[in-house]
Amino acid sequence: MRLGKATWDQSTIKRSLQILPKADRRKIIAIAIIQVFLSVLDLFGVLLIGFLGTLSVTGLQSQQPGNRVLSILEIFGIQDFSFQTQASILGIFAVSILVGRTLLSIFFTRRILYFLSQRGAKVSAELISRLLAQPLLKNTEKNFPRNSFCSYYWRWYNYLTSSGHFDGVDF
Repeated sequence: MRLGKATWDQSTIKRSLQILPKADRRKIIAIAIIQVFLSVLDLFGVLLIGFLGTLSVTGLQSQQPGNRVLSILEIFGIQDFSFQTQASILGIFAVSILVGRTLLSIFFTRRILYFLSQRGAKVSAELISRLLAQPLLKNTEKNFPRNSFCSYYWRWYNYLTSSGHFDGVDF
């Protein structure tokens, strides 16, 4: 356990989170939980499509569904329906879950990106103001080229990611 704690204490994620206020850290944790929930919905929809495929194969071969598929049909309460009705209900339910997940993903992704771009701009402005508040001689020694490079590219990254001109490429 000590190895995990030492790794976490030195991680970039922890240092990045420490820049943010406690309320923003809670929001970041909520974002992670929302993403996990959306992934579980996606997994559940794909699982239902798998059961639909298994049901279709056994139905086309005029066989009874296996124990696992039968247990799923019993959960939905459709074990006594015809094969076509069972397949339709599972298909509609799977599509509804996947479409609902997509709509939730669109809603939350827009809000998450807005939140992160606002916080990125705020943190960037705060770090730049701290940098510029330092004595000029301290910045001009050997840190100035590095600091000006970092602040320039950090501003461009924030502009491109928050304005929508930049899609899916990481620096």
